Amino acid sequence: MAAPMPDYLRSELGETGSRALAYRLNRDHYAEVACAEPGQPLVLTEPIAVTLGLAVLAAATRPYC
Repeated sequence: MAAPMPDYLRSELGETGSRALAYRLNRDHYAEVACAEPGQPLVLTEPIAVTLGLAVLAAATRPYC
């Protein structure tokens, strides 16, 4: 049996930008711990403190046209 992931991030791409959700394993299910709407940074305090600018990250990973 594989070990479960304690935390994960999900990104939803939409017409107005990306929405990000962070989840943490809570016994037998995942609970949402943070959410960032398009244009907002995703702020996490656990397992490490980090603020992610999703628009900046998306722009940095797109190839030049």
